[in-house]
Amino acid sequence: MKRERRSFLLALMIEGEARDRLTSIQNTFRVPAWTSRIGPHITLEQPFTTDDVWRLSRQLTLVTRSFPRFELELGRVEQFNNACVVIYQQVKPSETLTRLYRAVDILISNK
Repeated sequence: MKRERRSFLLALMIEGEARDRLTSIQNTFRVPAWTSRIGPHITLEQPFTTDDVWRLSRQLTLVTRSFPRFELELGRVEQFNNACVVIYQQVKPSETLTRLYRAVDILISNK
């Protein structure tokens, strides 16, 4: 049986005070509803496809469980230069975030 290729985007969800602040900014700028389907987040991996969702899920679970919860320092709020009103908040570099990104990137590259 042929497997269907599916598209994914990997994101870290923002919680607590930072989420509330970003939601407030979205409301202030009247950001279109479609831009916040998954809420404030940090894109960890750009869209990619796979035909083995179960393998991807198992491997991502193993990778992410090897990292403890961590805090990030957020920078200023900016807007993408496009026709849509899409805002983002800069994330200051972090050793833990860099290690997580590299681990996930290797996993996705070997799909």
